[in-house]
Formats: sequence, structure tokens, C-alpha cells
Amino acid sequence: MKIGTRVLAYGLFLAWIPLILIGAFVTYTIGPMLEASVAAKASATARANADAVNELLQGVNSHLQAVATTSHERLFTMTGRTRQALFYDLLKVNPLLEEIYLLDKDGRALEWVSRWRVTIADEPEKAVVNANVRGSFITNVQREADGRLVSMICVPIRSLGWQQTIGYLGGKVRLRGVADLALARSGLTGGAIFIVDQDGRLVGHEDFSQVLSGIDVKTSGAVQAFMRDMNTSRSGTADVPSVRQDDWMQRYVNYRGVDVLGSYFPVGNWGWAVIVEEERNEALRPVSDWIWRFNLVGIFLTLAVIMMSYVISRKITEPIRALEAGANKVARGEWDQDLPGSGTDEIGQLVAAFNHMLREQRGKKN
Repeated sequence: MKIGTRVLAYGLFLAWIPLILIGAFVTYTIGPMLEASVAAKASATARANADAVNELLQGVNSHLQAVATTSHERLFTMTGRTRQALFYDLLKVNPLLEEIYLLDKDGRALEWVSRWRVTIADEPEKAVVNANVRGSFITNVQREADGRLVSMICVPIRSLGWQQTIGYLGGKVRLRGVADLALARSGLTGGAIFIVDQDGRLVGHEDFSQVLSGIDVKTSGAVQAFMRDMNTSRSGTADVPSVRQDDWMQRYVNYRGVDVLGSYFPVGNWGWAVIVEEERNEALRPVSDWIWRFNLVGIFLTLAVIMMSYVISRKITEPIRALEAGANKVARGEWDQDLPGSGTDEIGQLVAAFNHMLREQRGKKN
């Protein structure tokens, strides 16, 4: 192998080794660390949003419980005007409440008031109740005639002796209001935040048009994990199950076919969960941008090494070629010339020694 080629290979070797080591460090250390940080942020966002949703639902539940607890059986015996005045006061207190219902123990509406609609006596309303659930519960999503999506929080009304449930006080909650008030991105740059019920149906979304469109999100890994945990915890208990309260985070392809880092956190014991999905490519964009810049630096450094190696190899090989040409001339008997070149380095000293030898030989011949 020629000296110039060796110099070039040596220069490239010295230039690429640090690049390879730094690139490997970023790929296998900084990248996973950033991904773990994004995952932790997504989990924290899911937890914070779930707490916010739970706080809103608990606020509605507390207002309903206050009336159900203080009134008891009187809710069924008081005059209709008094009862309606009490219900309208509830609507004023909590802006999330759309309608208030007095339900019998089978869930049939006996009387109701609405924030937006005129109550009609022959308009039936029925909530699906579970007699085995002793506490408050929330019904499945229902679409109203005007397109609004609501769920009803039902609070049991006990007899004076607290021995049995004689009916329910129900409050329809506006789901868009819950989503608008509770869902916040908290610094996330991509993906989505949404709410599902225990059957995986979309209850709320930061882009509420997704809920109105009835988008199916059940294929997302976080939704499947939540439903699986709900089914596991539901077995063996008649009450609304409560799922584990630790953070869940995994990488998967979501319902839109996007590679995401997904997390879910349950909303209290309501049977809902907040799902946070952060697009992985978007989350790791800082690393991708850094790698792109790093590759540009690598290309520039490679070109610089090639140019420097070429200059250095020429500086080394030209005196050697001149020395080789002079030696060939001497071999042919041409003693009357000195080799060009000088310097204090090894090649310059070699040329000087060769010229000294030529001068001595010429002196002996003369």
C-alpha cells in the first residue's frame, strides 16, 4: 500500500473513531434517557389529568349527595314546585350539570329539570342502574337529540334508616365541559389526550370532534391495558372496580397507526381512564435533529481529513519520489547533479546525506 493511501486511511481512522463513539453514546444512552423522560412526563400528565377529571366528577357527586343525604325520602313526598326549585338550585351551583333527575329504584325518571330543555311529562327517561352498587356510579355515554354527549352520575337515595336504596338522584354531566376543563397537555409536543370508559369507548378528547365522530380507540395499547385491568378487578366484586394506581407506560402503535409512547391512569373509581399518547418520533425529535447535525459535521470532517491527508501525503511523497529519481540517475552514471530539497526533518536529512554522498563520489572521480 502506498504511503499516501496509508496516510489517508490513518487520518480517516482517527477522525471516524470519535464520531462512532459519540454517535453510539447518543444512540444507546442519550436516546433511551430522553425516551424515558418523555414517558415519565406522559405518565405524570395522565395522572394529573385523571385527577382533574376525578375532581370535576367528585364535585358533581358531592352536590348531588348533599341533596340526597339531607332530603332522603322527602324527595319523593315534597311538592313538585319545591322539588323543582331544589333541582334548579343544583343546576346553578354546578355548571357541568345539564339535567337533574329523580329516579325510582329501577332507574325510571319520576321528575326532572333541564338547563336547556323544557320538561315534558310524557318524555320518558331511564338510567341503567345496578342494585348491587351501594355507592355513586356513572352511566354510559348517551347522545342527546341535539347531539350533546352526556353521562349521568347517579347517587343512591336511602331510606331514613339507611337500610335500603329507595331511588336515585341523577345528574347528567356534559362531557365536553369535562374535557375542556380537565384535559391539558402539560408540555407534551405531539400525540393526544383523551378519556375512555371501562368498555373502551371514547368519553372525552382534547379535540372533541373525535368524540362526536365516534372514533374507535380500542386498538390502542393503553386502552386495551385499562380494559384488561378493569375486567380483572371487576371479577369477584359487585361494586365499581378500582384499577391499580401505579403508572403504566409502553410503546405501541395506536388506533391511528402511529408509533407512540402511551400511558393511562384511572379516574378515581368511576370506571374511566385518561389516556396520554405521545408520538415517539416527535418526542425524540431533539435526538433526531442532533444526529442530523452530527452527520453533517461528520461529512465536513471527513472531507477536511481527506484534503489534509492529500496535502500531507504530497509533502511526504514528493521528496521520496525525487530521491528515487536521483538514485536512478546515479545508477545510470549521472553523478553531476544534486537532488532538490532541503529541510530539518528526516526526509530533508536523507536528501542532504544523499547529496553529500554524490559530492564525495564526484570528488573521488576528479
